[in-house]
Amino acid sequence: MLLANGRLYIPNQSGDVIVLKAAPKFELVRVNSIGTEPTNASLAALDGELFLRTDKALWCLGSKPTL
Repeated sequence: MLLANGRLYIPNQSGDVIVLKAAPKFELVRVNSIGTEPTNASLAALDGELFLRTDKALWCLGSKPTL
């Protein structure tokens, strides 16, 4: 799990990243799916972007805001 900006990001082995609002009562924000690529990696955060490595690729699950 990764906690960033008041949200919990939870990757699973099926290639989904579950996003929960970190509050007294957890709230599902969304589920981001990268398809059928399995993963056993943890998320990495850098400059407002989240990265997840699968068996075949490196995924960016966000983008830097444009000024």
